[in-house]
Formats: sequence, structure tokens, C-alpha cells
Amino acid sequence: EDSDRQSARARGRQMSRSIQEIDTQIQQRMAAISHEACLVCVQVHADAQKDSIQALQDLAQQRVAQASSLLQMGHIQQALDLYQKGLDLVVKLNPGDSGQRSKILINMGTALQTLKEFELAESKFTEAYELRRDDLGDHHPLSQKAQTLVKRNRAARASLAAPTHDPTYFPA
Repeated sequence: EDSDRQSARARGRQMSRSIQEIDTQIQQRMAAISHEACLVCVQVHADAQKDSIQALQDLAQQRVAQASSLLQMGHIQQALDLYQKGLDLVVKLNPGDSGQRSKILINMGTALQTLKEFELAESKFTEAYELRRDDLGDHHPLSQKAQTLVKRNRAARASLAAPTHDPTYFPA
């Protein structure tokens, strides 16, 4: 009877160890599955994020293209609104893309000149020039083009501000 008890205890301990080993294996497999599932989720998230960023970049380009079309049709304020929305997206998505930013700023400056908003136009042209100068250098043709736009805008503003001679006016 004693030997039966010892034998039963030994079998119980062995079963307990077997159960623990099975439990450990199950936990290890579950951890591996969880890890693999986590990696898949991370990859899916990264792919979705890339797709979202690409969609937003496409949206920014579409807004700029639409703004250019509106500007050509004479819808200047609507064009300016779309240029600003496109610029906001470009700045958020790729703050280091000074080329795209400077193009949009030049287009905005041109639209503002059409509205005779020379001070605002100058700020856009100046910002575009500074971006290009910082990125490409002062003597690069694109930097020089932006600087020329600043100078032309100043000249246009000065010509409107200059008094004109009225031949019919005779001071008393």
C-alpha cells in the first residue's frame, strides 16, 4: 500500500511536470504567435502610414495644380486659398522640401501682385528667395530668379506709390 502511494505520487509528480512542460510550450508558442502578429500589425501600420502620406502628398500637388488653373482663370482669391492649403500640407509632410515650398510661395506672390498686394507679395517672394538661397546658394539661377521677383515687386510697388504729374493742376 505504501509502495502504491509512492508510485502514485511519483506518477502525479511526473504528470505535474508533463503538464508544466506542456503549459510552458503553449506559453512559448503563444508568445511566438503574439510576436509574429505584432510584427504583422506593425508592418500593416507602417504600410498604411506610407499610403496616407502619399495620399496627402498627392492632395497637396492637386491643390497646387488647381490653384494654378484658378489663377489663370482669374479666380485669384480662390487660387490663394488653395495655394495656402497646398503649402500647409507640404510644410507638414516634408518640411525640408524647400523646392516645392518656394514654388508655391512664388505662385502666391504672383497672385498677390495681381491683387496689387505688393507688401504681401514681397514677403512671399522674399521667403522663396531665402529658401532657395539657403538650399542652393545665392548664385544659383533659381535663387537669382526669386531675388529678381523681389526686386521687380519692389519696383512695381514704388511705381504705384510715386506721385503722378497732373498737367491740369496749378497750385495757387
